[in-house]
Amino acid sequence: MELHSFEQRMETIQERISSLAQFAEQLSADQAAILKTSLDELSSLTKALPTPSNNDISSNNQDAQFLICQSEEKLSKIFQASPIAISISTITEGRFIDVNNSFVDLVGYSREELINHTVLELAIWPSAEDRKRLIELINRQGLVRSLEAKYAKKSGEMRDALVSVDVLEIDGERCALAFLNDITERKQAETQLQQLYQQTQYQVQRERALNRFTQAVRNSLDIDCIFATAAQEIGQMLQIDYVSILQYVPQRQIWLNVAEYEQQLGLVPTGVGMEIPDADNPLAARLKQLEVVRIDNTQVLNDPINSSLAEEFPGAWLLIPLQYQGNLWGSLTLSQRNSPHTWQDSEVALGCAIADQLALAIQQSELYQQVQQLNANLEQQVQERTQQLQRALSFESLLKRITDKVRDSLDEGQILQTAVQELGLGLQVKRCETALHDLAQQTSAIAYEFTAVPHTYSGQVVPIAEYPDVYEQLLQGQGVQFCPIYSRSQTNGEPEAIFSYPISDDHEVLGSLHLCKTPQAYFDEAEVRIVQQVANQCAIAMRQARLYQAAQAQVQALEALNQLKDDFLSTVSHELRTPVSNMKMAIQMLKIAPSIERRQRYLEILQMECTREIELINDLLDLQRLESQADGIALEETILLPDWLPSVIEPFRSRIQERQQILHMDVPADLPPLISDHTNLGRVLAELINNACKYTPAGHQIILSTWCESESLAIAPTPQPVIALRVRNQANIPAAQLDRVFEKFYRVPHADPWQQGGTGLGLALVQKLVEQLQGVLQVESNNGWTTFTVQLPAQPQIL
Repeated sequence: MELHSFEQRMETIQERISSLAQFAEQLSADQAAILKTSLDELSSLTKALPTPSNNDISSNNQDAQFLICQSEEKLSKIFQASPIAISISTITEGRFIDVNNSFVDLVGYSREELINHTVLELAIWPSAEDRKRLIELINRQGLVRSLEAKYAKKSGEMRDALVSVDVLEIDGERCALAFLNDITERKQAETQLQQLYQQTQYQVQRERALNRFTQAVRNSLDIDCIFATAAQEIGQMLQIDYVSILQYVPQRQIWLNVAEYEQQLGLVPTGVGMEIPDADNPLAARLKQLEVVRIDNTQVLNDPINSSLAEEFPGAWLLIPLQYQGNLWGSLTLSQRNSPHTWQDSEVALGCAIADQLALAIQQSELYQQVQQLNANLEQQVQERTQQLQRALSFESLLKRITDKVRDSLDEGQILQTAVQELGLGLQVKRCETALHDLAQQTSAIAYEFTAVPHTYSGQVVPIAEYPDVYEQLLQGQGVQFCPIYSRSQTNGEPEAIFSYPISDDHEVLGSLHLCKTPQAYFDEAEVRIVQQVANQCAIAMRQARLYQAAQAQVQALEALNQLKDDFLSTVSHELRTPVSNMKMAIQMLKIAPSIERRQRYLEILQMECTREIELINDLLDLQRLESQADGIALEETILLPDWLPSVIEPFRSRIQERQQILHMDVPADLPPLISDHTNLGRVLAELINNACKYTPAGHQIILSTWCESESLAIAPTPQPVIALRVRNQANIPAAQLDRVFEKFYRVPHADPWQQGGTGLGLALVQKLVEQLQGVLQVESNNGWTTFTVQLPAQPQIL
């Protein structure tokens, strides 16, 4: 054995041992331990070899040769048993020189198929370029460690391997000792892990983006701000060309664009405020079914509504319904200009998540708006309630003030004036007035008024028939609110809103309160209630005032009656005592009269005073009888006045002539018959003529006239002719005395030119007799004449 060959063999063994040791780290811990043990044994074996010399070689050292062969055999076993696929190939051609069992198992080729064949012939490497790159790397570095590369199995399956290459020189040729460790499963695990990591990172980014979006839209509770922020955040988050938010308005059957975001301004027209029809819109129908609509290319749309929109907003659309609480609110529309664009599930999922958050933000905003509205409503209610309480306190104070004032007064006028004044100021109305009703005349007169305008209606009398519906309710004790329609003849007929309420007690309606406002206003419940209460207080105060006035009138009447009684007793005593005194004196003078003439004179005086006494007593008795007589006189006698009146006048002719008075009679011959009582009628005429003679100076006239009137008396039950009898005399009665001429025992002072005297009962008796005859007695005195007129029904009522 030559020295050179021995050294080469030793060097080759040591290089392989070194390479195997270097790449043992690629094995698992157990495999590396086994290989390291084997290499250590091999290394110990090679170190035990003696260093050969030329003498040894020449002496044919059998022991050294044996140990080298043993080392090579041991190395071959280690090479074949290595769990790592190992191949030895030429660097230039890539021809396999040797491969171990692990390599055969790894590539799927047999040992025979591999030896003396190149890598490219067997297509173990995917391409010549990859092998060329590996050779360049080996030539440049000499040693290649842990290079990831692809290799092909005999089946054509591509696998991943971790390649380490060391350079050996075998028989003078540079060879590559390659170690292949299959890392396909690890690479797949790493790929899966990388994908999982990317998914996790994507999920984290998505969650962060959603959080940013949620925070952005929830930082504001203003719906417009939410829309604008949401559209912008969605566009920037998903890198969407155009984003719009549509609100579904079912009442109007439209979809309203409420917000939009455009990544590059000016490419599409603004759509805010745009209304998209809902009817006959297939995309809208799908959205209302809560379906996510993907349109990869808007050119495929053929319905009139959406194809028209596609012309303005071309590209790919993603329509996501916005809903909460099971109700459709609207939609989120994402649009990419580049089409066709396939919407990925991740984009749809993120869009749906954003839509859910946007729907929650919309719900939160609407709930906030509802809360704000509820708070505003509550605040408004509190303010209104406070105003109502303040108003109620004001009205209560007003009512107390009016009540105190009207109850402190017994003057009806002051009561009503106070009520309208305080009520008008307290309610701040245009006009407040009170009216008193005259049901007999069917009129209503404005008695007292408070007004804030120059025009006044005070004193105006309104016929009840002019407002029948209004007064019908007032007279029934009910209030009424109305706007009257003024006639053209009415001055200043401005339209008004009027509330009227009756002033009534348990017995009758005394009047009414009228409050006027402009026609745009009205009287609310509180104002109506205060008017009702004021009207009730006025009714109580008016009833008290009238009761007081009635009591005062009764007191005055009793005082007058008492005075009349005193006057009556005084007059009667005087009138009775005077004739008695004259009769007593006449009797005394009669006893001492010296002659028959004187005795006759005293007898005449005695008879005259006795007659006067009897007449006075008869007048008193007749007057008392007429006043106490419950039933009327039976008027059944037919009187022909032209024939009957001369007999009534005849007893007064001598007195009239004696006093040089002038008597005229005007009695038409065609007067109709008069049904009456001739005794009482005769006494009436006798008293009137006697009264005329008594107060008419000499040379003055007395006129008796009679005629028939077509008008009936107010007291007559049915229309019928009236017979009038008039006695006039030229004498004047002062106006202040005229109303008292029918009082008992009253005589006009200083008006009897003949000093005839009398009891003052004649005219009082005439008045009572005329009433019994169902007639009317009137007196007037002017221009030097005094006239008494008696009107009697031609056909009196039969009692």
